[in-house]
Amino acid sequence: MAPVQNSRSPTDKYLSGYAEPEADRVRDNIALFGKVYRHAVVIPACREQAADIQGVWQHLETAGLLVVVVVNSPSSGDPVTRSLLATLSQGYRVHSADCVLFCTAEAARGGSKPDLLLVDRCTPGREIPARQGVGLARKIGCDILVSLREMGLLESRWIATTDADAILPADYFSYSPASPEIAAIVHPFKHNPTTSALETPVALYELHMLHYAAALRWAGSPYGYPTIGSTIRCSAEHCARVRGFPKRNTGEDFYLLNKLRKTGLVQPADVAPVIITGRLSDRVPIGTGQALGRIAAMEAPLTDFLFDHPGSFSSLKRLLSLLGDIAQGESDRTAEIEVLAQDPELGAFATSSGLLARIRSAASRQPAGAVMHKHLMDWFDALKTRQFIHWMRDHHYGSSDLNGLFEAGYVNLPASQIQSASPETLAAWLGSRFYQMIYSAD
Repeated sequence: MAPVQNSRSPTDKYLSGYAEPEADRVRDNIALFGKVYRHAVVIPACREQAADIQGVWQHLETAGLLVVVVVNSPSSGDPVTRSLLATLSQGYRVHSADCVLFCTAEAARGGSKPDLLLVDRCTPGREIPARQGVGLARKIGCDILVSLREMGLLESRWIATTDADAILPADYFSYSPASPEIAAIVHPFKHNPTTSALETPVALYELHMLHYAAALRWAGSPYGYPTIGSTIRCSAEHCARVRGFPKRNTGEDFYLLNKLRKTGLVQPADVAPVIITGRLSDRVPIGTGQALGRIAAMEAPLTDFLFDHPGSFSSLKRLLSLLGDIAQGESDRTAEIEVLAQDPELGAFATSSGLLARIRSAASRQPAGAVMHKHLMDWFDALKTRQFIHWMRDHHYGSSDLNGLFEAGYVNLPASQIQSASPETLAAWLGSRFYQMIYSAD
């Protein structure tokens, strides 16, 4: 007798085995909405103001839009967060089902509003674990939308996630590529400082993020894109394949995109930017708010702030080229591997990181070139790429100040212009250059 074939889709398997229980609550009660939505977006909210959350969608067409707000706190003694459940649902027709509030906008007053789905992860007994924080909050919201998509109640295959300090542009949903090879879209971003004192810290922090992503793209890395949770839209199918957002209180956006890039492409979108409020914050242990605080505390930020050194990315470019040569090498690839092993700069990293051992193990099976290359790029992923840049910093190049970035092979500005320009002008020029390298469709 022939074996019974399992015809369940990856999404169905994910929802039945790995999705958060809130997705089941919604699935069992979604008929209350009686609608099919065109688009949907997830917003995690902890100690936020209702007006800021409502500002997220101020430029969007709200007809056919569902907004999932995961109201979360590690402590039930958080009155600011708890008040969001009541404040956000005002003016809506509300139905409660366990930890979920279904808020339909037919009865809403004061203009067009989207339907809301409020998830209570902040009241006694429903607090979110502190170590899982925003990652779990995003996962809950995205799991709900993956479930709606599987049920045929969400038309778009793109699951959007943003933050309460973001404002989405009017064309936010306009870029929706149909290719199943694209696992995620990352939107451009622009930080808007809340005070004049934060203008320079915001500009430097933004330049730091843009430089890193642009330099990775120049080096040929498949992981060359910014990783900002408020700018991500991911394919529902790919999201299910990687089992959703990691349950982490920081870095959840980085690790999600790292997983998604192994199942498909991560595509920067050449559209209007998401506007993000540049503000000081301690909501997560590592993030924009704390980085801005550190930069603001510097005596002379424009000269004291340090970037990853361009030399580190030149070394990355060489390493990726060598890995390509190894992948396309003959038979067991001994000759090509030896070139990397004997390289005076790259060989030590390849040995200490385990890359060389991984290459030799994979080469012993004599896979086809494309198979070998994907294996190497999946192993030498975004995290190991970051570790490589740190290795080069610690063992070879150190860090770079603002002027040092102009020594990079991916920056082309005459020396005369560099010498005559102010640091503020140079930072603005570099930011524009790196932005174009990442998001330009050319």
